[in-house]
Amino acid sequence: MSGFMRRASPLLCLLSLAWALPARAEFRSVLPAFSLSRDHGGAFVPGSDSGLGAGAAVRARFGGDRVQWEVGGELVIGGYATEADSDPILQLAATVARRQVLEEGSRFFWTMGAGAGLVGLGGSGAAFPLRLGAGVAFGRGAPVGLELTAFDRLVVFVSDGDPRVDTINGLGLELAVRFGR
Repeated sequence: MSGFMRRASPLLCLLSLAWALPARAEFRSVLPAFSLSRDHGGAFVPGSDSGLGAGAAVRARFGGDRVQWEVGGELVIGGYATEADSDPILQLAATVARRQVLEEGSRFFWTMGAGAGLVGLGGSGAAFPLRLGAGVAFGRGAPVGLELTAFDRLVVFVSDGDPRVDTINGLGLELAVRFGR
């Protein structure tokens, strides 16, 4: 790849993201959230078994009535057992997500996001979470509300260990308290 393309790639990604942003990017709410998940090690982890994971996140939401963007941070403890080891994996990541209400006035929504961060405890390296979810909002339009989201969270880990790339996939539920619109 040429030097120009290496420098232009991040700029093209940012321009694409900016193009997708809603015209009104006003602040809407803050959401502390807590989650439980059933995690499973990736294909690179032989003999892995699923385990319980937990997480906490704080997000700020911006946008219009139907389409919003969420920016935040999350701390997740992914747990799964293997034949050789069963240490939990601590993940700290900054995330960006798009959230869209299915139809005007509906409680139901979908969300899709990605992030980047660090891994600790059971290993060290970089973490790149990808998340897809569907949920229901209670108290829509009120100053305080609850949101329940079912999600699939795939985290790709990159480290200097063996293997260099690994994954954890977690299926879970998240409960968020919304302060704001």
